[in-house]
Amino acid sequence: ERLERSLGREGALPAALHPVVLQGLEALETSLSPFHLHVLQNLVRTVSGVHRARLAEWLETRASRETDRGARATLLLFWARLTGDSQPGRVIAQLETLLKTRLAPKQELETKLLLGRLGLRQGIKAGSSRSLRFLTEVSRRGEGSLPAQGAFGLGLWYTRPGQLAQAHQHYQRAAKLFAEAGDSLGQGQALMNRALLCKDQRNWKEALALAESARRLQESLPPEEQRRASFLNNLAAIQAGMGNLQESHRLYTEALALARHDDNR
Repeated sequence: ERLERSLGREGALPAALHPVVLQGLEALETSLSPFHLHVLQNLVRTVSGVHRARLAEWLETRASRETDRGARATLLLFWARLTGDSQPGRVIAQLETLLKTRLAPKQELETKLLLGRLGLRQGIKAGSSRSLRFLTEVSRRGEGSLPAQGAFGLGLWYTRPGQLAQAHQHYQRAAKLFAEAGDSLGQGQALMNRALLCKDQRNWKEALALAESARRLQESLPPEEQRRASFLNNLAAIQAGMGNLQESHRLYTEALALARHDDNR
């Protein structure tokens, strides 16, 4: 009831409500309902700044005392998404343990997806074959945006000298699958990564076209889901490479202002 009053309507999570929503979550003593998990899923997607660490701490604590196995797995996966960048070793250990338990098919694929991504961040040589196997499996199975996320991960894996053609193919497939799943943010990220590959190959015309398409998708999202600072920063780099220094300076300045705003949220 507190969550519903805080949100105003189901699924509405503007950034200004994050402190209120977190207080509501902390007040929950009963088992988590599908509505609560829906709220958490959206909150994990949109939370930023000082509230990110607070939500991650809450998720880990709640998971440790959750008796429902499915809900506990969901909470740990949410926690892993928020904590993977800052504590990769700890998150990998938790996910490895989780993978040994009996999981629903979707949760198993989500666990493998996160392990595949974290393996990539540790370096190509560190467990790369396992990361590649997990990402390939996810890209071929599952529902919704999971196959798209797997294909996106494969694009990252192949982004290295001599294999950029494969990276382009996987990002192109990821963009298509994200579009089919109705995930404009993921589609835009896949297009932007293709744009950056084109930039590195000095294919400026294609890079600019892809980056502009990615920016249009980004700007169509609700404000709390946008990643405008990152997108504008990449677009500025492409403009700089093309010699458009005045436009590049304008975009970098706008991206910096947005990044500072996001850090203070």
